[in-house]
Amino acid sequence: MEINQEVIGTRIRSKRSERGLSQKALAEAVGISPPAINRFEKGIKTPSIDTLAKLAKVLGVSTDFLLGSGAEDDIFVDDEVKEAFKDFKQLSHENRQHIMQNIHFLKTR
Repeated sequence: MEINQEVIGTRIRSKRSERGLSQKALAEAVGISPPAINRFEKGIKTPSIDTLAKLAKVLGVSTDFLLGSGAEDDIFVDDEVKEAFKDFKQLSHENRQHIMQNIHFLKTR
């Protein structure tokens, strides 16, 4: 698979915007500089493997997705879970937190 810097950049920018993060906020969360995020998003530079993994974690996607391999929800084997994920993504941050609290509660009881 050939690495396409433009695809990586487009997907980083799209997920960053979807999450309401500025380039500065994403850079701080990943531990790199805002200009580095800018270069990634413009397709000028490719993130290192370590940085790519951190970006994926902060953006809530797989590294495969950022690299351009398939759709974001290809990581799900079960169609019911895939649909639940799509619904989850459309919720407000507050409602997502409620669901995460419920999941934590169910795991620990």
